[in-house]
Amino acid sequence: MLDRFFTGNSSRIAYYVITYALYTAIAGSFDVAFTLRITGSFTTLAVLYLFYYSCLAVSFVVSTFLVSAGRFSRGFRFNLFFQASIGFLMFFAMPTKDHPLILLPYFMLKGVSEGFFWSTRHASFTCLTDNEHRDRFLLSLQVGAIVVSVSMPFLAGLFMRFNSVRGGYSGIYIAAAGAALASLVLGPRIVTAPPVRPDMRKFRTFLVSPSNFFSSINGTLALFSAGVLNFGVLKTEFNLGMFTSSVALLSAVFILSIRKRIKGKNIRRIVYVSIGATGDMAGRLVYTLFLTIPALVFKAFCDSFLTPLRAIFAENIIRRRSDLMAVHEGYSPLEPYLFQELYILGARLLAFSFCAAAFTFFPVGPFVAARIILGILALAPLVDVLLLRRIEKENLHKMTSHDIL
Repeated sequence: MLDRFFTGNSSRIAYYVITYALYTAIAGSFDVAFTLRITGSFTTLAVLYLFYYSCLAVSFVVSTFLVSAGRFSRGFRFNLFFQASIGFLMFFAMPTKDHPLILLPYFMLKGVSEGFFWSTRHASFTCLTDNEHRDRFLLSLQVGAIVVSVSMPFLAGLFMRFNSVRGGYSGIYIAAAGAALASLVLGPRIVTAPPVRPDMRKFRTFLVSPSNFFSSINGTLALFSAGVLNFGVLKTEFNLGMFTSSVALLSAVFILSIRKRIKGKNIRRIVYVSIGATGDMAGRLVYTLFLTIPALVFKAFCDSFLTPLRAIFAENIIRRRSDLMAVHEGYSPLEPYLFQELYILGARLLAFSFCAAAFTFFPVGPFVAARIILGILALAPLVDVLLLRRIEKENLHKMTSHDIL
């Protein structure tokens, strides 16, 4: 319905990335807190995330083949459809401590939804953007998504402040479902020539970098455990919403300044990754050691002004590797990222399986378990930098060697 308001595919991609962020900002950011209220179990939460990532892996593959038929907007639309579905599911069948089983289909369908979004996002960035403009485009998208992340958690937390727990969650889930449904109805088409269909037989001979495994486990478990700890420190959804909005606002200011700084310049992505990793490590160490409001504020400062550098520029180092593999190693544009993501999702399943098993045999409270995990991963960002530096050197070697030839 909004096709006439968009002049190119970049703005259409931006529409779907930002509308995807709506559900996450309104309701998704409270999923960990809600599950802990219902179950009180770290192991149960880890098992639910196992189902989540299993379904994400399946829908990621399905969506990639859908995109290979040139149906980029359809992949994004499926994401919005499932977002609306799980919002309505939680509104009409709200789980309770006595009847928590509805959490299982919720996390499974959420995994399906995320799989459709991330596969389509990766494919659209690979096929519809070029390496030279990718950094600024991603930073611009990040700012747009953060604007949503500033306002929505604040409003959701404020709403929950003046309602019961059940009434508050019912309200945010129906609001998130309505936002996803409206975005689905209004969504524009992305019209482009279909990319080459992936050949899954090549997956058997595809060699993935150790960085993919390590970064996946490191980033996923750190984010997961920090989410558990944040709820333990902040206590209420209102405080959680205010905190999420504040961090997003600080991140928006910082990313705007970085976007302006790199405009028209050749940059070394690994330098920005190193700065971000140092901040990430410092935030994790201080938060794990002290676990207080001041420690959380320090981690929020690091997560706002430093950690985003690592996430954004590391993604583009990996994406550049995929570009070069497609050009020089006989892969189609979609195959390297699809195969890498399957390995990454496998690593996440392994990580959550280990966590679920470990804290079943050594049962502790959810906040103690999360603190142990974040403490173990405190120095992991520095290892991540070393692995990414190796990939960037390989990228440079491939570019220079083929230029010489």
